[in-house]
Amino acid sequence: MQYSRNRWSEGDGFDFPAMTHCRSEDYCTELDSSPPSFPWSYEFRSAHRCQSSITGFLVKKNPSRNMPSEQDSLGEKSRLPLLTKALLEYRRRQSDDAWNWIGNLDGRQASKKQANKFFLGAILSYQMKEESVWENARRLAVDFLHDPDDLWDAIARDSTAEWNAKRVQYGLHRYRKGHERVWRIAKELVSRYEGDARNVWSGQTPCMAFVRLLDMRVGEQISRMILGALYDTKQLSPGCDAFPLDVKVDSQVCKVLDRAVYGREGIVATTDLSIANALSITREMNPKLPWLLDGPLWKIGREFCRKNRPLCSECPLNGKCAYADKQPIDAL
Repeated sequence: MQYSRNRWSEGDGFDFPAMTHCRSEDYCTELDSSPPSFPWSYEFRSAHRCQSSITGFLVKKNPSRNMPSEQDSLGEKSRLPLLTKALLEYRRRQSDDAWNWIGNLDGRQASKKQANKFFLGAILSYQMKEESVWENARRLAVDFLHDPDDLWDAIARDSTAEWNAKRVQYGLHRYRKGHERVWRIAKELVSRYEGDARNVWSGQTPCMAFVRLLDMRVGEQISRMILGALYDTKQLSPGCDAFPLDVKVDSQVCKVLDRAVYGREGIVATTDLSIANALSITREMNPKLPWLLDGPLWKIGREFCRKNRPLCSECPLNGKCAYADKQPIDAL
């Protein structure tokens, strides 16, 4: 199934790394600042980042914020299995659309060209409409660069000034930082992974692939989406109990969980605590593979669980959702 997830809550910064979020309903901002200098070894930092990701977030802020309500007539614990079953059933009913360029391979390894174009689309996927992201990646790779064998080499061949001067011509991203970060990641892929995105994850555990993505400052939540897409297309094995493949936490996921589990109005901004809370809930709901809940939560958030006038009567979670249970019958 394809869920492009073009509304990421990411951030590059400090303390492995600090995360900064906007308060937008649909999208969150990814900042592209320089990483700090760490005195520890790569192995130490890798272990720390894997362990930090298990807790659900890398930096704790304002721990009193967004604490879940305990008032629920059905009870959170008894509600979670019902919600899980409904979400997984909804996922099974959806059309099996492929992820761009790496789908429909029947488990075969993606080619270098396919993997590189997918990775390009993935790193563009924030604060952009779904239909724009993958088309922009295709246009750059095929129309402008003539589908080269070495996409990242072709991008990195420009100087910083040359690349930045082509922002309007290429029209890759609505924000300058979005355009600039493509060149920065291209340079890292060429120098560290021979310009082949597959080398980031091939032969790696999900944990190590996650660390490599973080070290390139792809962003925590976009990295989770990439790992999930690789699992969906059989390019990567699932995680383990110590490092599950998690959902990509964003405003839609937080909103649906907040309403369905706790019956509240719905968080629309991904604060650090709501990220940790969402990861904790989805890990409890589907411990072996939380990622399977990602697409259904996002799609329900977009199509049914709207911020204003949610379509509760049409929602696949109706009858299991704490928020819908509280609504007057004539409001459903």
